Amino acid sequence: MTTTGFTQDQLIGALWNIGRALAILIVGLVLARLARQGIMRLGVSRRIAVNLAALIGNLAQMLIIAFACVLILPTFGVDWTGLLTLIGTVGLAISFAFQDLLKNIIAGIYILIERPFQIGDVITVERAGSPITGTVQAIELRVTALRTAEGLQVIVPNGTLFTEILTNRTAFNLQRDIISVCVEPGERTLSNLTSTITDTLRAIPEISGSPAPSTRVENSSPTQLKLHVEFWSAPEAEATATGAAVLALRQALPDADVSVIA
Repeated sequence: MTTTGFTQDQLIGALWNIGRALAILIVGLVLARLARQGIMRLGVSRRIAVNLAALIGNLAQMLIIAFACVLILPTFGVDWTGLLTLIGTVGLAISFAFQDLLKNIIAGIYILIERPFQIGDVITVERAGSPITGTVQAIELRVTALRTAEGLQVIVPNGTLFTEILTNRTAFNLQRDIISVCVEPGERTLSNLTSTITDTLRAIPEISGSPAPSTRVENSSPTQLKLHVEFWSAPEAEATATGAAVLALRQALPDADVSVIA
């Protein structure tokens, strides 16, 4: 018996294939939706940024649907192994062409999920040449924006943050302050000045010992030495610590010009 050119067995086989394909597609759509919802709930519980959780959820949803479509292809006689080989080859070519971009995006996803630092934290990134220290202004998928103490904006690729040594200077809820000390060197060495400043600040109870106060040369000339003194204190004691630091440094270095920078 034939029906419009098809035998009964062929018609039954075609209907079976269509039913099987629909079943796989429905299951794939349900699993994709559940996966997306699960990732969104996980993002809320772990306080991950909503846009990142939505991005990961959408990617998971698309991957599951794509996998379901691949499973359907053999039902209609498509050689999915050849198709997968083609997709793999194209994907490999794309990954080579955009490997730096992909590396930065993957690192950005890690940073947004694990949260080694947050917006508002002060971080130092070690790199060849000199470290970069700044306040985190924005965390994007590809880059992180920092604002330095000099007011400069520095854009750091997330891949650099992922591979280099990173110090979060505000991880323990401490506030950084910077004081400028301008003094005539005279017969004093830089080492003596640094020791005097450090010992003076260590004696102030409101100033944290870890991280310890530090001093760096901002400008140097035969007649004047400009130092930036950095120290840390609890947010509620910041004003007291800053005032005490300025007063103590003026007493320890009477000839110095001491002022607050930040």
